[in-house]
Amino acid sequence: GISVSTVSIGDSTNDPLLEQMAKAGGGRCYSVNAKNAQLELPQIFIKEATVLNRSLLAEGSFSPIVSGPSPPGVALLNAIPKLAGYVITAPRGGLSQNALMIPSKEFSDPLFAWWNYGVGRSAVFTSDLSSRWGSSWVSWSGYQPWCAGVARWLLRQSAPMDTSLTTQLDGDDAVVELTMRDDPNESSNANTVASAKVLGPDGTISTLELRQVAPGRWSAKFPTDASGAYLVNAALKQGSQERPVFIQAAVNVSYPREFRFQREDQNKLAEVARISGGRVLTLGDPNVKLFQSGGTLPSESLRQVWDILLCAATLFFIVDVAARRLVFQKRTHAESAKVVVGQVAQAWKKSKVRAADEMSQTAPVNTTAGARARAHAPSSTNAVESVRTPSAELDSQPNEVSLEQLSPLERLREARRRARATDDAHNQDDPT
Repeated sequence: GISVSTVSIGDSTNDPLLEQMAKAGGGRCYSVNAKNAQLELPQIFIKEATVLNRSLLAEGSFSPIVSGPSPPGVALLNAIPKLAGYVITAPRGGLSQNALMIPSKEFSDPLFAWWNYGVGRSAVFTSDLSSRWGSSWVSWSGYQPWCAGVARWLLRQSAPMDTSLTTQLDGDDAVVELTMRDDPNESSNANTVASAKVLGPDGTISTLELRQVAPGRWSAKFPTDASGAYLVNAALKQGSQERPVFIQAAVNVSYPREFRFQREDQNKLAEVARISGGRVLTLGDPNVKLFQSGGTLPSESLRQVWDILLCAATLFFIVDVAARRLVFQKRTHAESAKVVVGQVAQAWKKSKVRAADEMSQTAPVNTTAGARARAHAPSSTNAVESVRTPSAELDSQPNEVSLEQLSPLERLREARRRARATDDAHNQDDPT
């Protein structure tokens, strides 16, 4: 067989899990320090290889020990003598019983093992009963009783001629029928007590209740959940018999429950193809188009959208509440912006007027034009009036146009005109 051994390196390992894996795999678990891993790992692998490559024959002086029960009717072994050699084997497990083992430093090898398989029986002795390895056994006082008991146990048990035990599978259950072929009118059937026990594949023993269905006939059922052999041992005791009569039968379940039905269900397959939108294909049809997708329904994937709609409704609800409760003062913001723009324009205009005034103050006076005007001025009063009248009319006219509304050049011209008019009026008033 194949065994599994585990190796853990360092401190942060799951040692219990590795031990369970090694135990389940029939191997050993090694724990290695990280600092000494380079030295210990090769030794571990060499040790495992040595164990695998060891010889199947062991010779020397070996002392067997009792490690399990012996077959029914076989005398218990006491003061077992030593052996000079044996064939190395491994325990089978399951229903096998290891009655004698040979211990060693690394393993314990079976020496005598036995088991029931169905209605059959088998036993194994891994040493010999000759002068080479078993000379001390041949001269042992318990040798003959032990060999006779094992031989009797291996012999087929003779069933009563008038009794039969039959078994058969009925779906997931096994049906057991016990029949006595005596005369049904005999009174012995009324005093007959029938009982049975079932040995399962896992070694569990359960009591089976036999129910009398007719004179001389008993029947019972038991479930066959696991695959393997089920051994039925029935006992009949009539009236004044001291010892009951035993009879055995077996039921063998070859496959688990899901593999028992070997015929396909055509109706179920057609129903599955119809529901899934597929086709029913025949393996022996040479014209079958396996990869043709015509006529098949497209694949669909359904998804609930209530969570998306709920999020959208919550968002719209918040927007609606904000639109109803919050006041946006658009007019106030527009008026504030207009005032700011007006103030900026007013400051810009004032700066332009200030610049024009500074230019008018620094401009030179045209004295030549004033002397020329005084040389040609008339001396009569009418001339004076004619000079004053325009000035008075000019002063009396309202300033219809604001200086702030004029351009800088126009404001400069207006300043010069006012200065010239003032000089002319002053010259006319002065008689000298």
